[in-house]
Parts: sequence; structure tokens; C-alpha cells
Amino acid sequence: MKSVSLILAQRGDDAWVALRGQIVQKVGHEKYLFTDGTGQVTLDIDDKYFPYDKPITPQTTIEIKGEVDREFVGRLEIDVKQITIVGEGAAQKPQGGFQSK
Repeated sequence: MKSVSLILAQRGDDAWVALRGQIVQKVGHEKYLFTDGTGQVTLDIDDKYFPYDKPITPQTTIEIKGEVDREFVGRLEIDVKQITIVGEGAAQKPQGGFQSK
């Protein structure tokens, strides 16, 4: 498993990565800010990949797997293909997806 700071420092594109951390904020349509304590990166997550039986909050520790997508202007995001909840921080709410509170 890599760290956000290591991924941001590398020049590669299209690499498959796994990260463990938290989604801290929704920043756009299917765009989320993620941190693992070493840095922050934007995630591109199709709604279908969220585990809708267990909401994800900023306190929820998750593992994401996806592909590095580096834009020509230097912006980088992770195109997420799998989310797994690994912590006990899942909120007890009836709906799933990302819950900001």
C-alpha cells in the first residue's frame, strides 16, 4: 500500500494504487478530497462504487483501489474502482454514500 505523498511525488500515470485513509470532503460531482495523513488527493468515485449499506463519514477509515490519473497540467486524481470500509467509524444512518457529518 502506498501513501498519498509518495503518489504525488511520482511522475507516473495509469498506475494501480491502494490507499488507506479518510474522505474528508465532497468537492464536486463524484469528486472527493482524501487524506491518509501524509497528504491530500482528489478522488473521482462513481456513485455505484460507494457501499450504500454503510455510510462513509470523515471519521470512517476506508481502503480505496484505483488508477492514478495525472492531467497534462500537473493535476492528479485517483479514479477509484473499489472502496472497502476498514474502520468502525461508519455512521449509523439509513442511507449510504458520503455523509459530511
